[in-house]
Amino acid sequence: MKRYHILLIIVVALFLRIWGLGFGLPFDLHQDEPIVVNHALAYGVGDFNPHFFIVPPFCSYVLFFFYAAFFVIGKIIGLFPGVEDFALSFFKDPSSFYLIARVVLGVMPSVISVWLVSVLYRNLFSKKGAWYSALIMALSFLNVINGHYAYVDNVMVMFILAVYVMLINILKAPTVRNYVLAGLLLGFAISTKYNAAILVVSCYLVHVSVFVSYGLNKKKLFFDGRLIAALFAAVFGIILTNPFMVLDWGFFHESLFGKIGHTYMGVMHHIYYSFFQGVGVLPLVLGVIGGIAILLREKWTKSLFLLSFPVIFYIHLILVSQRFSRYVLPLIPFIAIGAGYLFYEICFPKLKNRLYKVIVISLSFVILIPTTLKSFKACSLFAGEDTRVVSAHWIEANIPDLDKIAVDHTSFRPQISQTKEQIQSKKKIAGFQEGLGDAKEKKIEFMVRALEGEKTYNVYFLTMKGETTGQFLSTVPTISHDMDVLRKEGIEYVVINLNSSSEVETAFMNVLEREGKVFAEFSPYIDESIRVPDDRIDMTFMSVASGELYPRKMTGPCIVIYKIQE
Repeated sequence: MKRYHILLIIVVALFLRIWGLGFGLPFDLHQDEPIVVNHALAYGVGDFNPHFFIVPPFCSYVLFFFYAAFFVIGKIIGLFPGVEDFALSFFKDPSSFYLIARVVLGVMPSVISVWLVSVLYRNLFSKKGAWYSALIMALSFLNVINGHYAYVDNVMVMFILAVYVMLINILKAPTVRNYVLAGLLLGFAISTKYNAAILVVSCYLVHVSVFVSYGLNKKKLFFDGRLIAALFAAVFGIILTNPFMVLDWGFFHESLFGKIGHTYMGVMHHIYYSFFQGVGVLPLVLGVIGGIAILLREKWTKSLFLLSFPVIFYIHLILVSQRFSRYVLPLIPFIAIGAGYLFYEICFPKLKNRLYKVIVISLSFVILIPTTLKSFKACSLFAGEDTRVVSAHWIEANIPDLDKIAVDHTSFRPQISQTKEQIQSKKKIAGFQEGLGDAKEKKIEFMVRALEGEKTYNVYFLTMKGETTGQFLSTVPTISHDMDVLRKEGIEYVVINLNSSSEVETAFMNVLEREGKVFAEFSPYIDESIRVPDDRIDMTFMSVASGELYPRKMTGPCIVIYKIQE
């Protein structure tokens, strides 16, 4: 593989991930990004206990140090006179903070993963298919859209691939240093997302391979000093990047085993939805065939450690996962390697005729056209408008400030600001979540100060669960789906997003149709008669299903604003 090939692929990958990177800003329209960003900023009050372990804190710790560097640089050039000015700037316009987070947790690890796949393939097989495996990683729709997000999945994929590269180094030179580095990277991967622990199986298989290849005494397999050193390194890596799993063990245990919601997904869900929509049918099929070929053609010391992780990980997705497509991201590198192997280790070497070789190369490009087109479509949507912003501008232009508005979702709603009084009232629940009372009260203070000169509204959140637990300040005050209650509270407008589909919400919509008047409607579709989304599964931000993606002219849900009739 010539060096400029991989360099060109990395440039393409980088372009696709920075195109539209500022989507939605200055608003936080992605449902998961604020989890990492807000926790990173909260460490600024001096408490490094995240008090939230459903998502491991490693990425928020990393992001905190980048924010600290941003503050130091800003202070030197006079952008932030002090810490309070720095914090207030986030609440006035968080664009810079989210761009930093998207680069650090989205763009960088996603692009590095493209390069690591090429390194992994080149060290396992040959240089011929390395560029092609990297190209699949660079162009695949699911990789591209998640490369825009400030979340943990891209970082986990990067660490998984880094562990694999170190495992190859162990096969070549089973030194204590290589064992320790592999163990440390494994700890980092687990601290990024807990299910990376499945990688332990691959690590152990490599250790077995070392004993077989070098003719070592198998009785010492479990007690080998290098294995013990790797284990200690992994534990050290986990504790280093998630120290409060030990220091706050009770809450960590409760979060990990009591609050993470996973369920049985079935064998085909992630194949039909996540893989077919996120990578493409042909790349998946050819990647699986290539994986089987690796198992049959290569030595077990090479094939078992490579394929053990994707096989066990997919079984894990079948039994205990969620329906979101990002859950298969750790498997895409192995699909890419399998497809590269099939084309460039099996088909290509057997062809003597130059024309046939050109045909094989052309076919390998052709199968990537559908996922590439989806990636370009997604990037154009990232760079465009969102119904939640468009509808907010309309409200500010047509509804007087301080009016009372009920919305049915914290994320799928017009991005309008609550009044100072409403925000200050959140103090009564700020201390409900143990350990975060001070940070949340400080946040409320800055939220109020940031409203100077802004148009604000009395915003209420329709809910079926009653009063919020106080874990997220953005969900209060709440109000029930009851027209009498809404009228009694003096609410004049109700905003509905048509992504929601529960029985309570559907019944409430029927009442609104009878007792309210459609004041305005905002459709994200080219054909504005479309009101209900085709894909109700993955709506965190960018649509995944082709039937939902291509009909769109902008991101966001279909939003309808009703005016309640007297």
